[in-house]
Amino acid sequence: MDRLTPTPELVVSGRRLVTPQGVRPGHVSVTGGRITAVTDTDPGPAAARLDAGEHYVLPGLIDSHVHFRTPGLTHKEDWEHGSRAAVRGGVTTVMDMPNTVPPTLTPETASAKAALVDGHSLVDYRFHLGLDPDRPELLADLDARTATSVKIFMAGHHTAPTVVRDPDQLEKAFAAAAQGGVQLVLHAEDDGLFALLDSWWGEPASYLEYEERRPRTGGIVAVAKVLELVRRHGTRAHILHLSSAEEADLVCAARAAGLPVTFEVTGHHLSFTDEDTRRLGARTRLSPSIRGTDDQDRLWRA
Repeated sequence: MDRLTPTPELVVSGRRLVTPQGVRPGHVSVTGGRITAVTDTDPGPAAARLDAGEHYVLPGLIDSHVHFRTPGLTHKEDWEHGSRAAVRGGVTTVMDMPNTVPPTLTPETASAKAALVDGHSLVDYRFHLGLDPDRPELLADLDARTATSVKIFMAGHHTAPTVVRDPDQLEKAFAAAAQGGVQLVLHAEDDGLFALLDSWWGEPASYLEYEERRPRTGGIVAVAKVLELVRRHGTRAHILHLSSAEEADLVCAARAAGLPVTFEVTGHHLSFTDEDTRRLGARTRLSPSIRGTDDQDRLWRA
């Protein structure tokens, strides 16, 4: 390190630095809360040092989908405990979903939520705003300091604060989001399709039936609708907890065609199959439902 380079505030040294080139020994220099250098040789004097030994050293992770349940549902979890668990797992930034009481649907409710969290978080944080189906125009001029992403539920869910069932409302939301530069994050299952099946079969009578009554077609139809709206309006869209091989194929094809769409999967869909559902019943119940082995393999490949 030459004499013109300022002395780092912190140097973290270890034998297992995780880098794009692999895991190797080295030294991480930090100043002003930012990494300034990653070197093989010791950079010399530092205001503080930390020897990581055999521990893995890697950048803090970002978890873009958490439910910390503040406010209104803190009997499930609260921000202090959620952020403590995040830090323990190496996560230093989280993005919290709007499924709270009251739901985070407006800049005002986001500000109130931030006031509750302030001083109680061990991690950096942002909020996903939820869509108010009756006010999609809010997305056209949403202040980026409030949120840059908005969650939309396309199907009923026991924690969903609002569900967008009207195609015109969904279209308006995509148009407004494109205008405001907002990214949409979507629970993409088709509520109308599920309602049609329920009217024919009757509503599920047990948890095991629930999985069978929420078939893959609900996700496939919804993802196809999302992709068409993305194509029409140029809206950035991120599809949550994608569950089937067909949905993965659709989104991968859309990305190859240049559409601004991404997706994520849950550990549940990567770890369990419908065979586990038959064995474990309600313990693997979630929306979207757990699919088959071929779906699990395709999600891993994607």
